Amino acid sequence: SAELNITNIDLISPEAVEFVFNEERQSWTTNSEDSFQNLSTSASRIAADGFDLKVFGSAKNGDVITLDNVSGAAKNMSFLLKKPQELAAASPTIVTQNSLNSSDAVMEINKTTPAQFTEPPVVNAVFENGNIPINATDFLRDGVVASIPAGTQNFSINSYSQQPNVSIVLSLDDLVDANNLQIVLADGANAGTHNFALGYGGLFSNAGSSDNWTDEAEFQKALAAGVVTSDTGFTLGDLGLFPSSTSSSLNIASSSAAFTSASVTTSSKTINASVTASQDASDIQIFTREGRHIAGSPMSETEIVNFLSEENGFNPNAEYYGSYLNQELNAYRGMNLNISNVGGLETIRLGPFGSTSDAIA
Repeated sequence: SAELNITNIDLISPEAVEFVFNEERQSWTTNSEDSFQNLSTSASRIAADGFDLKVFGSAKNGDVITLDNVSGAAKNMSFLLKKPQELAAASPTIVTQNSLNSSDAVMEINKTTPAQFTEPPVVNAVFENGNIPINATDFLRDGVVASIPAGTQNFSINSYSQQPNVSIVLSLDDLVDANNLQIVLADGANAGTHNFALGYGGLFSNAGSSDNWTDEAEFQKALAAGVVTSDTGFTLGDLGLFPSSTSSSLNIASSSAAFTSASVTTSSKTINASVTASQDASDIQIFTREGRHIAGSPMSETEIVNFLSEENGFNPNAEYYGSYLNQELNAYRGMNLNISNVGGLETIRLGPFGSTSDAIA
């Protein structure tokens, strides 16, 4: 909630001004600082000459407070015309088009070539076209990754968290010779060591002496179906684990529990897995090449300076403009914007002057 105390309405900007909470700086920021005198902000207060706004509760990164003014008492007045004859009108001097009009003005029109950008690469060269987490693209670091081609009618992008997973390099020869899969879980209700016997004859009682795994897909299917159980009596599904395979590896993802280790033992060697810990979903930032911030989270001044550069694909004269950030109702140039955020996007909008000084989020 928030409480607004106005000391001088004439010192407050008549235009709507947005304040966005920056969790890193623990303060409310705005792109309209020039609209106020002696502006100061913190996590719990926004103050300037003419008003003092107190914020109660804990704000989250990206929360928005809009300070808006109405036209005043005249807004409540009505115009009641009883006789149309009582309405008087006047017209200024009218200038009309005529071939006799003369002028010494000269108009020069030159054809220009639209700027061509090679960075960043177009989005279909970076991402798979599909809303499936298993096809998601992994990045080694933060930065500008792709551009949406001009003229695109519809575009959707998702950021997924990375589940804990292990990957074991496993050829078909290794699989045929494998006798045990060991998985060690670090936490959760089933933390500990789980051993899965992989001998083909032991799993399928009707198998002949020469029968064995024909490919990795057959092995992965048996794991997923619960044919293979551990010495503790669990299937992979019971442990919240989900297998997938390629022609050269076995991958196992966990719904929640972290892995300590995993390995496959054959008659001649032990093949250890590479372990990947869980990772939070990345923030998605969407900009125009002119610097309009369309969607994402508020950025610090240092981030803006480092981000808006020609090397990252922005126009040479690009300037940061954050008023359109996450505006689903009044999106940039009338676009249809739909944002889903796990943490939510909270907004506080204050009542008009003279109506109330309180607002509830």
